[in-house]
Amino acid sequence: MRDEEAVSATAAAREWLDGAWARLTDALPDRTQVEGWATDARAAVEPYLAEGARVAENLGAHTLEQWQSVFGESPLAEAVLTSANFWLLLAVAGLLLLGRMLAAAVWRGRRHNDCRWRRERFRPGDGRRTRWVCTDCGAEGVSRDGRPPVTCRRPLRAGAV
Repeated sequence: MRDEEAVSATAAAREWLDGAWARLTDALPDRTQVEGWATDARAAVEPYLAEGARVAENLGAHTLEQWQSVFGESPLAEAVLTSANFWLLLAVAGLLLLGRMLAAAVWRGRRHNDCRWRRERFRPGDGRRTRWVCTDCGAEGVSRDGRPPVTCRRPLRAGAV
């Protein structure tokens, strides 16, 4: 009896799997449908690709005209422009210039410091203002709210107060 139940269960499982496989293969698109979709997608994208190529060509021609207006139509300028490494060299030069600018900004920031302030004695002409002196660089600052300036941003001075 058990063998008959096992055989019938196996047959039922096989029948269910065959049905599931048939439903799955029916749901999947066939090759002609996929090729049709690819053709439609290619046709939809083609105008944009053509426009992009036209814009790139115009940009390249405009760049060549600008370059020739500055450097003339020398063979050297033409060779440099047509070189595959020209744009790479231009990008590297731009990065070097950017690095130089960043290094200068960092150096400019390091020659100043956030100072420590001490309150200066009240002077008769100050009114309601508080006078402050930087203990690091000797710079003077004035505030109305009684709090010291955040930073004096003056170059550091040797032998400060």
